Amino acid sequence: MCSSAINSSSSVSNSTQHDLLRGSSRTSLNTQGRDADVADRRPTVSCPYCNAPAELVRGDVIYRGRPELHAKRFWRCAPCGAHVGCHAPNRRFGYDGTQPLGRLAIASLRKAKARAHALFDPFWQSGRMSRVDAYTWLAREHRIDVEACHIGEFDEAMCNRVEEICKRWMFGAGPG
Repeated sequence: MCSSAINSSSSVSNSTQHDLLRGSSRTSLNTQGRDADVADRRPTVSCPYCNAPAELVRGDVIYRGRPELHAKRFWRCAPCGAHVGCHAPNRRFGYDGTQPLGRLAIASLRKAKARAHALFDPFWQSGRMSRVDAYTWLAREHRIDVEACHIGEFDEAMCNRVEEICKRWMFGAGPG
């Protein structure tokens, strides 16, 4: 699924665009907050920079000065400082709140991902096209499979390419 070496004891489905765009790890949602129960289904996340195992932490560990992030969950590599947020718990998608939003990232990659999302997301959020159509177009522009087209998984070069593609579309020919 991801270059940050995410493994899960639960089944992973990358077979459809819908699964990709909503995330792919399928685990039971733990609505009672029993951490021991959740730990049995938690993905194993490794750092793509130093290969150290990442740890699941609350936002107050990473963002001490951002109280709005204190209760959120993040995967963090203590040696590198790389981290990534987690999908919110969601029974419909089978998320227990531990599935990473993408690969662990150092500050420069987090900034590149934010820039890429800031330019790309308005294409589908505006209603010009569906989210699935937007990612299908972006995958075609990148010449990658749609199953691999997830900004959270991209490296800095791929994020920079998203910026170029989106700017070209904004100031030139549209998608297709």
